[in-house]
Amino acid sequence: MAENKYITPSDNSYKKYVGLLTQTGITSPTIEILENTLGEVTWNYSAPGKYYAQIRNGIDINKTVVFLQQTRSTDAIFSFGYQDLPNSLFIYTRYFDGSFKYSDSLLSSTPIEIRIYN
Repeated sequence: MAENKYITPSDNSYKKYVGLLTQTGITSPTIEILENTLGEVTWNYSAPGKYYAQIRNGIDINKTVVFLQQTRSTDAIFSFGYQDLPNSLFIYTRYFDGSFKYSDSLLSSTPIEIRIYN
């Protein structure tokens, strides 16, 4: 029988940004930072249900992983992506009511973790 082996990352295998994300009205999201080894991150409002984080030290999409946890009931969906804005990561929030309309005020102490691997 094959033995299961698990890889434990060393403390310096990636940089991370962990926190609780909140957004209301037509304002930029705010975050309660729990841990940050990534450097300066600035949150911005783009349009209803569309926000982006600008990462000062840069972002390599081929080495980036994002964990965004659903904390609301089934009336909202969250997703993320990259666009042509340098060093930025976009977060999208939509109502899950059949219309998938982009909507504000759906992030409330929503856990997020951004990892950028070396």
